[in-house]
Amino acid sequence: MFQRTPNYVMPGRNHLLSDEQRTELRHNFEGVWRKTFDHVFAFPMEPANRLGSDFDDAELERVLEAGWEASGFHFVFETFDDMFVDQRVNDRAAEFVRRKIRAIVNDPETAELLCPQAHPIGGKRPPLGTFYYETFNRPNVKLISVKDDPIQEITPAGLRTGTAEHEFDVIIFATGFDAITGPLAKMNVHGTGGRTIAGEWKEGAKVLLGVSTPGFPNLFSILGPQAPFASHPPVIEAQVDFIGQVLARAQADGIERAEATAEAAQAWSDQCDAVLDATILHQGEGRPWFLGENVPGKRPGTLCYLGGMGNYVAEVNKQVEDGFPGYVLTGSRVPA
Repeated sequence: MFQRTPNYVMPGRNHLLSDEQRTELRHNFEGVWRKTFDHVFAFPMEPANRLGSDFDDAELERVLEAGWEASGFHFVFETFDDMFVDQRVNDRAAEFVRRKIRAIVNDPETAELLCPQAHPIGGKRPPLGTFYYETFNRPNVKLISVKDDPIQEITPAGLRTGTAEHEFDVIIFATGFDAITGPLAKMNVHGTGGRTIAGEWKEGAKVLLGVSTPGFPNLFSILGPQAPFASHPPVIEAQVDFIGQVLARAQADGIERAEATAEAAQAWSDQCDAVLDATILHQGEGRPWFLGENVPGKRPGTLCYLGGMGNYVAEVNKQVEDGFPGYVLTGSRVPA
């Protein structure tokens, strides 16, 4: 395995659901959905309701161990509510994971290569794995750091680094992607005056509620720039509902054109910046795809709203209740 940057891999511990669990989910579906929309990252989890800053190191260790055993995103979402804003808490959690890696991986050199050092937990989206670290104890698995030994070329037999040629039957590329802004920018969408999405977003996207870009009337994006950084299905649900209400208003009032104002989009973008700056997630090297730094030449920026799903829904509802003040609405029966 050729590794660019190590990450904090949480144990997935996937398992088949029992009949009792399936029944409980069906009976409590509405409750699960409400809990999801109240959660910061839109997961059906309870907030930790505790701050790591109130705990000494021994108490932090105990809670982190319970979160690790609970598996999945429980480690980052249900241990301490200040995991992403308190440097000491994040540092302790990061070192906890590094100790787990060193305990699982037999070869000390491989273990150290797998230990993230350059970014906090959450600075890159933590993946879930099933016996990921244990894999490196197999005799037919080898880890190569391409930061230390970069790949030079693909060869007929496999690929060559600066120190050796490696033969393979199959090569799987996982080299990053132009997330969030990339898809619409590559579609060559044009707005008023011949402007393009790619051009408007070149110096940083400013998108009202992650849905509407000034200069592009009647264009609504789902999971676009500055939408919530949260579980996608609930975010989609909230955005589609909001877009539906804009369209219902248009149909009822004869509106032919709905366009976000530059002032409203700028205010939302500023709010996204402020929330990100209140966290420690933008610290460290090798910043993540959700800030745009993984694409050469792409201007880094705040591509997501980190203020939480509940706060996002409140902002959306306020737009609706106040008559869509962030938009200019024009049409046959609406004054221009």
